[in-house]
Amino acid sequence: MDARSERCDMEWLGPIADVEFTGEGPVEARIEGRFSKLTIEGDTTMRGFGLLGRSLGDTSAAVSYRASTLRFNDVLVKRGAGSVRGAGQLVFGGPPRIEAAADLRRIDVADSLVDLKLSPSLARRIDAAGDGRLILHGLLAKPGGIIHARAPRAAIDGVELGAMNLEVGFGPGERKLWGEIGLARQSGLVDVQAAWLEDDSVTLAGQLANVPLLSMRRFFGVALVDGSLSGRFNLKGPL
Repeated sequence: MDARSERCDMEWLGPIADVEFTGEGPVEARIEGRFSKLTIEGDTTMRGFGLLGRSLGDTSAAVSYRASTLRFNDVLVKRGAGSVRGAGQLVFGGPPRIEAAADLRRIDVADSLVDLKLSPSLARRIDAAGDGRLILHGLLAKPGGIIHARAPRAAIDGVELGAMNLEVGFGPGERKLWGEIGLARQSGLVDVQAAWLEDDSVTLAGQLANVPLLSMRRFFGVALVDGSLSGRFNLKGPL
């Protein structure tokens, strides 16, 4: 049986295997088999697509369902000026599980950190957009994964920090979010290892090499003498 809808509202359809979806748009699908063993294949373009309360953006994909597995291929998600391209699957027949991989293009770092449940007031202090790779796996309600990204420029609180390399891991356990950040500006280098813990405290450890003092003026609120700073630091405390 062939099916077509010019306006399919995911909220109107309700949860699928206890997973709530949002978004609306045209859907074309072919449905075969008995009701207990349905096979569905189709294409869709959803405006404002999301699941489990997380908004992903305008999304197009080739979708198939068989043997309790919902597969997404040729996925394209548009988020502001950026995009995500990849593929993945949701496996049902128990607590839903997800496996996905995607390439990131011009993705806003602050928006991504908010998606990972970091406080918006903290995340939006970061001004950076870059390219990278996302790997996602585990229980859909609380998945784990890793993000590799690079931004040609980054700033915190308006202070230009130079090019940024970022590797962030996330998932269930003692650490909600952890990663390593590398910054390079002119001759200065900063490398930071950070973790956001389950008790909402943070740990920071890293080293600085030849960081110009003038670039740090805004952090300290005073005029600093000319020169550069090198050394190590360790910080821990409430977020």
